[in-house]
Amino acid sequence: MWHLIAVKSLLQDTVKRLGYNSAGYIHGFVLQKGKTMCQMKVMLDKEGQQELVMEDVAHLEVTKEGIKVSTLFEEPKVISGVAVKKIDFLSGTAILQEINSL
Repeated sequence: MWHLIAVKSLLQDTVKRLGYNSAGYIHGFVLQKGKTMCQMKVMLDKEGQQELVMEDVAHLEVTKEGIKVSTLFEEPKVISGVAVKKIDFLSGTAILQEINSL
């Protein structure tokens, strides 16, 4: 039992040090059956300005219709006419760009 308390204490300390909240997850990192899952923020780059498409994205898929993004609890959203410009794993952000501006 003491090792569970030590792990919980370590996670809480990490959360405080990194400045994230501790409401069951650490900024999109969910511990589940020994696996780590990362949720991302998807942004659309429009002429140098970034517009939020969706937060807490758990799945991103390139389809014929466009880029399909979905969270754990919301309906999937398809963004057409865009391509993936950049994925920043450290900040948990995917940047999309309109195809005609590539």
